[in-house]
Amino acid sequence: MICRNFQDAIERQVVTHFWEMHKASELLEKDEESGRAQELKPMALWKSRTVYQDFPIDVFCKHIYQLQSKQLAAPFWQYKRNMIARMKYEEVERWMKEWHNKRCIELVDKFEGLSFNDNSSSGS
Repeated sequence: MICRNFQDAIERQVVTHFWEMHKASELLEKDEESGRAQELKPMALWKSRTVYQDFPIDVFCKHIYQLQSKQLAAPFWQYKRNMIARMKYEEVERWMKEWHNKRCIELVDKFEGLSFNDNSSSGS
């Protein structure tokens, strides 16, 4: 019994390992985009194509739900990515302004001690 369960686990791991390279993965994404996956229940969708039946129904269902949650989460992650990028941009912009202001102050201090009056050419 234990040996059989272990063998099933190994077979399942091999099957799920090849999901990304299998044609079923691509077809499931197309069915999800077209709305077919929303119309049919997972069992009916699994029976609709022989390519899907290369995988056990529970593995196939997990991929359906994984794809759906990925699509639902995409806007959240895009928003989060954009907010992080905006914060980094504003931080770099603030650093540039600080550097520029510091550099301007250094240049003003440097030139304060110089005299631009040329006494040798005044003609007196």
